[in-house]
Amino acid sequence: MKRTLLLLAMALPMCAMGQIILIDENETTPNDNTKLVTEGPTKERRDTLYCRHIVRRHQWHVALDSISLGQAYHLPCYFRLSEKNAAGHWQHVEAMCGDTLTTYHDISHYVLDKRFADSSAAVSTTWIERLRNVAQWYIVASLDKEQVVEERAYDKWGNMVYSYLPTRGADGRITACYNDPWGMPVDMNEQTDYTYGSVVRITPDRCGYDSIIDFMDGQGLPKPNPNDVEQQRYLYDRWGRMTRVSSHNVVGDAIIDNWGNSGNTYEYAADGTYYVITTIDTKGEPMRMPEKRADATRTFVKCRISLDTYGRIRERQMLDAFGKNDTTAAGISRIEYDYKEAKGRCLATVATYYNQENRIVYAVETRHDGK
Repeated sequence: MKRTLLLLAMALPMCAMGQIILIDENETTPNDNTKLVTEGPTKERRDTLYCRHIVRRHQWHVALDSISLGQAYHLPCYFRLSEKNAAGHWQHVEAMCGDTLTTYHDISHYVLDKRFADSSAAVSTTWIERLRNVAQWYIVASLDKEQVVEERAYDKWGNMVYSYLPTRGADGRITACYNDPWGMPVDMNEQTDYTYGSVVRITPDRCGYDSIIDFMDGQGLPKPNPNDVEQQRYLYDRWGRMTRVSSHNVVGDAIIDNWGNSGNTYEYAADGTYYVITTIDTKGEPMRMPEKRADATRTFVKCRISLDTYGRIRERQMLDAFGKNDTTAAGISRIEYDYKEAKGRCLATVATYYNQENRIVYAVETRHDGK
């Protein structure tokens, strides 16, 4: 069992100067003092919003769309926002499948992407599993209700998984760290050459969206994230949709990360029926995603993702740099998605994989039963 020594000086007032505390990184005992307590059943609250996608703006979770509960029940996952404060910010965010909390969502925090974290050797396997249990978030506001003081991530049973504490500087940038349920700093990115801790510095754009993320260790020195990236950059359109994500070194130069590419661009159809993802190099030019950490279905140059009337993915079509039909490195040309429903609720997704001759290669069913 791995144990980490922390020398605590001024960090925690209740600890004596220089006291050495042993922290067990594999300890999973929940802290009952940090159990989630809400205003009551969400369905009884006056202010509730349902949406397909959320994004951070001024550190708050903001809905990119608004749908009815009837529409939401057709989705494998939707978000329920509630407990709106006096300043109009949502303080409780839940990932839902039907009427049940679910972990089947794509929301991760800044340091780790739970969807791909286990393909990097630098990641703490303990924290991968913990992050995959997150199903809801509660945001603590400042006295004027305008600023985020703390964001707490919880599992489906209300046990805190981690807390995120942002501090806004005079220059408008935000420095934030992550703590465990007991208030101790955590290190989700295991690299022994750096000081213990997971810290990020966020530079927002003029609209308040996260624009530049710098990754640091516990002393505030540059520390690459599990993608071997010291700085991540994002661009958005006027509706808050991401249009580009790219990897950079500490001085801002575009780099090839350990996935083998520099980032992705996103183009959206005007009618909202599809969007196109393009894998890019350091010059922003299309390239094929290599088979380094990506699975065989993600090794494309471009991918057109078509949506159905509920906003669910209907098809993924692989394209070359010129927009013509192509395949992945595994010979997959397209993927079709069908959804199994009962009483208006999405129970499972069936993904069918086709080759360039339009023959079925295989099919995979994923259940959405709140797990």
